[in-house]
Amino acid sequence: MKCVICGTDSHLRDPLCSKCFEPWRLIGVPVKDAVKWHESGFEASAAHNWKQAGFGPGGSRSWLSHQIGPSEANLWYRKQIPPDVARWLLDQGVAREDAERIIRNAFNCGLGDFVAAFQKRPFAPNAIKWALSPIGSKGALVWAKCGFELDEATEWAGRGFTPEKARAWRRAGIPPEEASKAAAMGQSPPDGLGVQEPR
Repeated sequence: MKCVICGTDSHLRDPLCSKCFEPWRLIGVPVKDAVKWHESGFEASAAHNWKQAGFGPGGSRSWLSHQIGPSEANLWYRKQIPPDVARWLLDQGVAREDAERIIRNAFNCGLGDFVAAFQKRPFAPNAIKWALSPIGSKGALVWAKCGFELDEATEWAGRGFTPEKARAWRRAGIPPEEASKAAAMGQSPPDGLGVQEPR
C-alpha cells in the first residue's frame, strides 16, 4: 500500500509509512485519525494543538477558516458561540469575555437568541455600533433605510429630528445645525422636499 503522505510504498496495510506516521505516533494519534487530519490539511503539530483544544479535523477546519486559533476557538466554543458568530464579534472589536454583556445591552437578548438570529441572517458589519448608540438597534434600521451613516444619524437624532425629517432637510442641502435653527423657528424643508416615509 502507498503512503498517503509521501507516496512511497509502506510495505504494510497501513495508509502511512513508518517515517510519515512517526510524528503522529509521538502525539498519540492512531493511523486512521492521522489520515483524517492529513486529508483535512493538518500537519501533526497543528493537529496536536487542535486536538488538545478539544477539536477534531472538521471542527478545526471551520474555526481556522474564520482565522481563529485552537485555544481561542475552545473558549468561544465553551460559550456555545460558533465560528462565524465569533469572527463577526471579533471583527466588531468585541472581546470574547465581553460578548454576552454587549449582546444583551446592544440587542436586548440572550446569547442563544442572538446566535439563532445571526445564523438566519448575519447582521451588518456595524450593527453593534448602531445598537449601542443612542439610536439603538430598532432605530438603526429606519435611519439606515433613509440613507444615514451612524455618525450623521446620531447628530440629526441628537437635534430632535426623525429620520424622515432629517432626510428632507439633508436633501435640501441644509446641514443639521441650520436645520435645527430653522425648525425651531417653525420652518419646514423647502417645497418639493417634504417628509416621506422610507420604503
